[in-house]
Amino acid sequence: MADTKISALGAIGTLGFDDLLAVIDDPAGTPLSKRTTLQAVRDLFGPKYIAGNSGAANPNAAPAETLQVLTADAAQNATTTYATVMTTTGLPIGTYLVEYFLRYQSTVSTTGVKFRVGYTGSVTRANFTRIGLNVLSTAVSGIMAQAVTANGGGTVNGWAGRIDDADLGPSVGVDVVNVDVCEIIRGTIVVSTSANLILEHGSETANGTTVMADTCLRLTRLA
Repeated sequence: MADTKISALGAIGTLGFDDLLAVIDDPAGTPLSKRTTLQAVRDLFGPKYIAGNSGAANPNAAPAETLQVLTADAAQNATTTYATVMTTTGLPIGTYLVEYFLRYQSTVSTTGVKFRVGYTGSVTRANFTRIGLNVLSTAVSGIMAQAVTANGGGTVNGWAGRIDDADLGPSVGVDVVNVDVCEIIRGTIVVSTSANLILEHGSETANGTTVMADTCLRLTRLA
């Protein structure tokens, strides 16, 4: 093939992640012409995606994002003992913004849920807050709701902790059984060893509650 300037090449129609790019490797040292793929560029700059209850965090330096989603319901928990529902493995040392978007159901209207966010390595600081709504406009009931449409709105119910593994709950019930309640856990964690981030769930009493598929995590490495 005759030498051709890049500017003289034909334009591509539809890009695919397996398409190739020309790069100069080690331009400040021993430069070499090499190739890479759009997928490799995406992996370097884009978020790391995890489909399922366990997977490796984005290993790149900050800022780096990991997105994880449960692709199936977690096992129903009918005990007050915590069970792991999502694991994000191999977080590099650093500072993280943690955001869980929770979807769960309860089989009994008078049974709520509790959560905690744990880390299997060394933690310098951690702060987490769980927030949801109830249907009451003037009082906090701990009965969590997902149908809050009255003119006065509902009341925010919240739980918070200053450490990892802090109990966020339990709430004391749901507005309707066997339908979705959606809540948010947000926080920050600073870790000094590489290890695993864990979301755990338990029931308030010995009645079944379930963390549902499409519960998801947005994990952002800030430093």
